[in-house]
Amino acid sequence: MNKKLLATAVAASLAVPVAANAAEVYGRVNNALSMFDSDAPGADTVWDQRNVSSRFGLKGSSDLDNGMTVGGRYEFSTFTDREGNTDGRGGVNDTRLGWVELSGDFGSVKIGNQWSAFFNAVGTYMSPTFSLGYYLGSSIGTKPLRTSNTIKYSNSVGPVSFAIDARISSDGAGGDLEKNISRDRGEDIDGIGIGVSFAVNDSLTIGLAVDSDFYDIDPDTGLNRDDDDRIAVGASYAWGDHHVDVAWYSIDEGVKSGVQGRDEDTASIYYHGTWGMNKLMVGYLIADDGPNAEPSQLTLNFYHKMGGGFQTYVESAWVDADNGPTFGNDFNHIILGMRYDF
Repeated sequence: MNKKLLATAVAASLAVPVAANAAEVYGRVNNALSMFDSDAPGADTVWDQRNVSSRFGLKGSSDLDNGMTVGGRYEFSTFTDREGNTDGRGGVNDTRLGWVELSGDFGSVKIGNQWSAFFNAVGTYMSPTFSLGYYLGSSIGTKPLRTSNTIKYSNSVGPVSFAIDARISSDGAGGDLEKNISRDRGEDIDGIGIGVSFAVNDSLTIGLAVDSDFYDIDPDTGLNRDDDDRIAVGASYAWGDHHVDVAWYSIDEGVKSGVQGRDEDTASIYYHGTWGMNKLMVGYLIADDGPNAEPSQLTLNFYHKMGGGFQTYVESAWVDADNGPTFGNDFNHIILGMRYDF
């Protein structure tokens, strides 16, 4: 083939995806120096350099001729503090998000691994995006944050926004039955969630969410496994560059393999304030972690943006475990980090 014709053909083929609305590439590299100090007998202070929820992704959208819009996203969790394969916790680890969406005047239908209706309505108040919030924020009474095998419908009417989702698993497949709800539904677990958010005025927003898991028979024991039911309410009040978020969450666990689950509650309050390139976050959480155990967590974070998507930060968590079964011992955790978003 003539070289000129070959070059023209290659150029034309490369131009096709660009003309068809090229995807946007984005990502985050977030590494920090970590200091963990536990009151456990004989425990030493542990220093480490760690990756903090680094990720990269692709996203895009296109307008259809009928007035509707289609969009999609891939987002992958990555480990940026070491080399190695997935088992060595290096490189690309898992899929954080992966969904396709069709939206129009009817609302939005989204299918895939995505943020739940529960999280959209209330989860942002009780589990804001910071590195050390998973201690009481996620570990006590695990919440549906990102959910797999999910189809979700959402819409808004005036000041009211709402969503309903359904998690549809491969029943009877066996395998990992009790994976973390915030990351993977696991096998044999279906569920449904409803979230409603109401903008009272320009300053105050109130959210309500309910969520249930539907279990099959435990293939290991042959026993029925009862559903888990959750309810949460939250509110955010904003003034200028400041806002306060409050939330209450409760889970009623069913019987699993003949053992009655626990009822657990958490309550939280966060203050967020911004002054130019600086941001301060102060938070307090308290939980019911079983009989005579009320662990609590105090959080103090400071962020300084330096432009170009780069920021430095300090995040700290002081956890009073109150001899609860989840943690057992009091501990402190402080990280000093650098984060670059592109």
